[in-house]
Amino acid sequence: MNNLANISSKISNIATLANYMKKLPQLDAPLKHHFSKGVYAREIFMPKGMLIVGKIHRTKHLNIVSQGKCIVVTPTRRMEIEAPYTFESSEGEQKVVYMLSDVIWTTIHLTNSTDLEVIEEECIAKEYDKQLVTLLINSLGDAPWLGQ
Repeated sequence: MNNLANISSKISNIATLANYMKKLPQLDAPLKHHFSKGVYAREIFMPKGMLIVGKIHRTKHLNIVSQGKCIVVTPTRRMEIEAPYTFESSEGEQKVVYMLSDVIWTTIHLTNSTDLEVIEEECIAKEYDKQLVTLLINSLGDAPWLGQ
């Protein structure tokens, strides 16, 4: 299977999971928002056993797992992460994360805004488009693990 078909299939599987999960009772995952000059950090606490489907990110960004252990699956890779762990996400990446223990995860975005709605518009896509899929395919050379 070529990269486009493989990634498209994984994107579809994640979308199906996300749509199914929207019908289930939602758990609370407390957020903390941190701002500095040109930087926004979104910190989330996710309890052991939680499964979360993140949003589709338009931009590259840093992720810092400062507590816990989890399994992360994206359209391009699968990782088992244990804190402390820092990694970069590619443009177009959407994560499915299962918490093996309580996890504290911080996502770092470059922005000059402190308005959460503006930041969401800058950093998050509502759905995949051709450009985001192309960016994901182009990121494959940087991915530490490619799923089958």
